[in-house]
Amino acid sequence: MYMMTKNVKFLFGFAIISTFITIGMSVAGY
Repeated sequence: MYMMTKNVKFLFGFAIISTFITIGMSVAGY
């Protein structure tokens, strides 16, 4: 259970980072 929670938090954090990178790239594209 603990490892599963850890994996979910890792994936959630990775998704947030990916979103920020995508937004940053699109803003820099302007």
